[in-house]
Amino acid sequence: MPSFFVVQLDYNVTSEKLEEIFRIAGNVLNVELKMDKDTSKFRGMATVRFEHPVESVQAICILFLLLRAYSMMQFEYLKVNCSMQHVQ
Repeated sequence: MPSFFVVQLDYNVTSEKLEEIFRIAGNVLNVELKMDKDTSKFRGMATVRFEHPVESVQAICILFLLLRAYSMMQFEYLKVNCSMQHVQ
């Protein structure tokens, strides 16, 4: 089964939410949240399994593009804030 590992997830995320998000890339067969063995708390990591290998690759590409767009938005926000501080 094609799958990939996701890290640095919000501690409040659910497997249902991850499935909803990754369904964009294809047929999600399973989302497994990684839990701490001692405390049973979510560790911020998950494994997402897809039906076909291409769906897993699509999901990784989508994540990469979203993270890149988010990173660019943060950069633009910082640039605008810095410019505004110089104007004041």
